[in-house]
Amino acid sequence: MARRMTKGLKPTCMKKCGIILILTAVIIAIIAKLYFEKITIDQPNYNPVEGSTPPMGWNSWNHFQCDGLNESVVKETVDLLISSGLAKAGYKYVNLDDCWQLTRNENGVIQEDQTKFPNGIKTLAEYVHSKGLKFGLYTCVGTLTCGRRPGSYGYEEIDAQTYADWKVDFVKNDDCYIHPGENIEKSYQTMYAAIKNTGRQMIHSVKGSAENLELASGFSNMRRVNYDIKDNWINMMSLVDWAFSKNLYDHSGLWHDLDMLEVGNGGMTTEEYKVHFSLWSALKSPLILGNDPKMMKDSVKNILTNPEVININQDPLGKPVSLVREEKLGHAEHLAVSDLRCTRNDTNQQWSYSKEKRWLKHVKLDLCLTANVTSKLVTVEKCGRSDLHQAWTVDEERNKIYFNIASGKTYCLELKSWEMYGQATVKKCPKKPTYKEKIYFEKSASNTSSYVIYNLKTFNDKCLKVGGVADLQVYSGPLSKNRVVVLIVNRDVVDHGFSFNLEEYVNTEQDKHYVVKEVWEKFEFKAIGDTKLVTDFEIPSHSCKMFIITPQSKA
Repeated sequence: MARRMTKGLKPTCMKKCGIILILTAVIIAIIAKLYFEKITIDQPNYNPVEGSTPPMGWNSWNHFQCDGLNESVVKETVDLLISSGLAKAGYKYVNLDDCWQLTRNENGVIQEDQTKFPNGIKTLAEYVHSKGLKFGLYTCVGTLTCGRRPGSYGYEEIDAQTYADWKVDFVKNDDCYIHPGENIEKSYQTMYAAIKNTGRQMIHSVKGSAENLELASGFSNMRRVNYDIKDNWINMMSLVDWAFSKNLYDHSGLWHDLDMLEVGNGGMTTEEYKVHFSLWSALKSPLILGNDPKMMKDSVKNILTNPEVININQDPLGKPVSLVREEKLGHAEHLAVSDLRCTRNDTNQQWSYSKEKRWLKHVKLDLCLTANVTSKLVTVEKCGRSDLHQAWTVDEERNKIYFNIASGKTYCLELKSWEMYGQATVKKCPKKPTYKEKIYFEKSASNTSSYVIYNLKTFNDKCLKVGGVADLQVYSGPLSKNRVVVLIVNRDVVDHGFSFNLEEYVNTEQDKHYVVKEVWEKFEFKAIGDTKLVTDFEIPSHSCKMFIITPQSKA
């Protein structure tokens, strides 16, 4: 029986068409294979986070900001990075922050500020590369940068190609002046795609406004944790508190950037800078210097070039430490602090006020708000002390709480505005307080006879409370080769003793030796097998101890 043929097709045509279809499929497969092989060869890996380490380098902003940035400063810094040994220690990126750019030409190409960079950015990048270092630039996904220079919005492809032509290795992408209605993650994705399309590998650093961490890990290599760092202990520590409060370290795929280092800029003590550098290293934050190497003291250089602390940051395992334990030894319970989580019905945030004695009394502890003019710290102490200041004037009309001293000077209560947990302090009252310095005093939600004391009435308000942070914090995490890092931070204003128990951090085994080395003071001790090891030592105020535990097989 003859087979029914498809209408309109002859047998010879079907045979030829089949051959053509097969050949076409083969050709398409070959072309696709060659195409994707070409992409693999020509285009680098654009997510260098996995299998790599946090970037190390220098950025101009913390010390030089906008006005101090120029070509001479950058070239001098490059030379000093090399001559001081900082480059050899691993600081490879030289990043220009805001204010290097000024305008765009008729084709939309970004133009450098010729008064600051008379020889051009391309020439400067060549100089940096000639010294064996890498070069980075700042931009912004908005219409303007934070310094009101041209932003990259609408010019992403042009800017990315310009950076590639200049051989840029690092792009810091800020988030000021976002175009109305624009989604911040979408804006960052647009710039990332433009960078990728150039075929040149560049680190893409974004701000914390890219809140979706899953998306952020797809269009960036490092993401800022929160607000800008300031060169003081409270701000620096609160950045770490913020990161843990948001569970950032539960997310991998990018480096959580705690911001540029302030080590060496003069706002903290040497011990506080050790804590600063230790935390940034242990939390695997990029180590981007923010100081002027020309003014670097030996004590600062010793911190920034400590090889063992740097190796913790650059460890190939890439795992940040966790906060494993906190100890409140009594003193922190009496510190008055500002807390971002202002609920207005928490009894720990409620105060009563006696107009007769001018005491601000904590309703739960029955202790009075107390100021020390010498240390500027505010605590709660037994009411009636004559050696410290407890007589406060509450001025609700001018939004301030203050007291006078014998010399006639007036000191105001201050709540830090941008810290997660800010130590409450006093300072000389400003003539015209800014909105951040105003203090509000209003009835609490749950107790009509008590008050809540806070600042910033519209957003990010901070309530005055007692306690909030521990005296001692213990961080621990894994390193490669089965090692463990342990960091103990004393956040208190007094020294504290600490007992180091090896079994808290490793599962001791009978056939192992354990070498425990402190990386700042360079002392070490050993444990044999499953022998219990408990060692006591003192940690000064605002200082730390950092240990590496290394298991060794018995010889």
